[in-house]
Amino acid sequence: MLAAVLVMSVSCRQSDIRTAWVSVPDMKNQACADRIKTALKKVSGVEGRLIEIDLQEKVVLVPYQSTLLSMKNIEFYIAEVGFAANEIPADKKAKAALPESCR
Repeated sequence: MLAAVLVMSVSCRQSDIRTAWVSVPDMKNQACADRIKTALKKVSGVEGRLIEIDLQEKVVLVPYQSTLLSMKNIEFYIAEVGFAANEIPADKKAKAALPESCR
């Protein structure tokens, strides 16, 4: 019995890193990108040091632990910072609080 439990615990998936590609159409400059990246680095399950931002394409690539959160969670975190993320609209209060260059 103990052997079966040990085998099952070893075979269970402990980590599953995936990458979310998030379109952020209102990301206008590096200051906006920095706000998004700073917020995402605080999220448990996001691999913060691996986040990539393409300002030209207005896309954020977010490596994350899919055992801890989903792509939808990431979209909502970005929306809470004040930016639309894929189909999720920006939080109105957060957007209003952004610097003029990011609104």
